[in-house]
Amino acid sequence: MSPASLLLTLAAAVQTLSTPPVTGDHGLPKGSAEGLLATATARPSARIPWALLLQRTWGADLLTCGNCGGKRRVVACVFSTLVTAEILSHLGLPAHPLPLAPARDPPQGELYG
Repeated sequence: MSPASLLLTLAAAVQTLSTPPVTGDHGLPKGSAEGLLATATARPSARIPWALLLQRTWGADLLTCGNCGGKRRVVACVFSTLVTAEILSHLGLPAHPLPLAPARDPPQGELYG
C-alpha cells in the first residue's frame, strides 16, 4: 500500500467513525481550505472608515444630509491649496485664513475685584 492510499483509507475511516463535520457560518467544514478562505474573506476589516471615526469622535454624521436625511457620497478630494482657494472664492467664502491677533494679558483685575 502506498503512503497516499494509506492516508486516503485512514481519512475515509475517520470520517465514517466520527460525527458529521462541524460547519462554519458558510456551510463549509471548518478547517477546509474553502472554509478558511470564506472565513478570511468574511472577517471585517481592521480599518475603520473616516466617516464613522468622525461620527464617533464629534457626533457629526457627514454622510447624511441635514436637510432631507438622504445619504451623501464623496465626489472628490481636493488636496491643492490653489484649487481650494478658487472653489472657496467662487462660493463667496474667505479663501485665506484670518490674520493672527496679537496675544494679550488676561483680565486679572476682574478675578480679585
